[in-house]
Amino acid sequence: MNLSYLVDMRVLVWGGAREGRAAAEILGRQGCTVAFVSDAPTTDVATVSAARDMGVPLLSVEDMNTWNADFIVRSPGVSRYREELLVAPSSGLLALWLADQDPSRIIGVTGTKGKSTTSTLIATILRHAGHSVELAGNIGRAVTDTDDSADFVVVEVSSYQASDCTVSPAIGVLTTLGDDHIPWHGSLQQYHVDKTNLFAHPQLRHMIYHATDTVVASHAERLGIAGRHFDNSRHSVRVALATPEGEAVIGRMGNTTFPRNLELAMNAALAADASLTLAHVLSALDDTSPLPSRQQHVATKHDRHFVDDALASNPLGVVAAIDRFDSAPFVLIMGGDDRNVDYGNLCEAINNSENLRAIVVLGGYSGRMNSSLLTTKCPVIPVAGDDVHDAVRPAFEASRRGDHVVFSPGAPTPRHMGDYESRSARFREAIDAL
Repeated sequence: MNLSYLVDMRVLVWGGAREGRAAAEILGRQGCTVAFVSDAPTTDVATVSAARDMGVPLLSVEDMNTWNADFIVRSPGVSRYREELLVAPSSGLLALWLADQDPSRIIGVTGTKGKSTTSTLIATILRHAGHSVELAGNIGRAVTDTDDSADFVVVEVSSYQASDCTVSPAIGVLTTLGDDHIPWHGSLQQYHVDKTNLFAHPQLRHMIYHATDTVVASHAERLGIAGRHFDNSRHSVRVALATPEGEAVIGRMGNTTFPRNLELAMNAALAADASLTLAHVLSALDDTSPLPSRQQHVATKHDRHFVDDALASNPLGVVAAIDRFDSAPFVLIMGGDDRNVDYGNLCEAINNSENLRAIVVLGGYSGRMNSSLLTTKCPVIPVAGDDVHDAVRPAFEASRRGDHVVFSPGAPTPRHMGDYESRSARFREAIDAL
């Protein structure tokens, strides 16, 4: 099934946030009769607004089967395993769009951690090599908004989006595989299967991943794509970046995970354009800065350095933050939706930390994360509720002059709190109020 097939059909769009709105807009241009669906049609602000702005009906989930839909386009947050979807065929927008594309111009990036940084680096390097490049997907821009004439489209793909794909990009990048999104997928195994489905189809030509990552490598073997592993470590650009001068350039980014992401991005760019030079990469790095809400220093107040890492919505993200900030004393703020993931590796990183003073955790004593944190040797300060604004002052009081206070939640934003951008804004508001 592809997007161009959905012409003059009756289509339900479940969810009206960024991707749902984009789906409704393009379906409308294709002559479809469209209605939105929401689990909470009276309080779902994004979907209510989209339905009002576009002048289309808004249905509750209970009323879906009365509308006689030919097809359902799901927003990423709506699990493909929900029973209500049995009323009609369904898919996500990205999978429908990908099935219409020339795979040779698509670079698909997914993984539990590092997707956005790696995707951004790939796009920036290829632009500095003279290519027209679009960057879209889970990074915050709908794929249907991209320019069809661009040389390459770098697509960041979530596990939700990857689960529907029936076509693979020619170049695939798998950053990491950890625990996340268990309620949506039903199990950790299914999460990994759904995420790697992006690479499970014949169009894949080159596969980029860290061969030393045994979990990632095992899934490459399972899919039969290990033979397409692209690791051009002898390329002159890669050799030059391994020198002290090259490492100094990389070090300017200040993120301990950045070299791993750069290595993946370099291989993806080289797979797309073998004529890449060191000058292209260095100019791209000069044009690259840390992405918002990813280990981003946002304020210094009362001699404390406040860091917004709101996009660290899984345990691997917090482990990366601990690696980055453990060279000096720091305090963590954590908490969010409980996805029933395994926090064993995170607890190990906490116990191995030499400078973590305390963890302020949202949600009181409830949830698997919170109970796991209480088993560590680190002092834990529970805060009632889900609002990060309420955690900033306790974290400030647990810190000392010169410390970092790092908001690295390790869990996604609760739906009633908005999205990661909403939590980043609340974090900054609380700092301003100190």
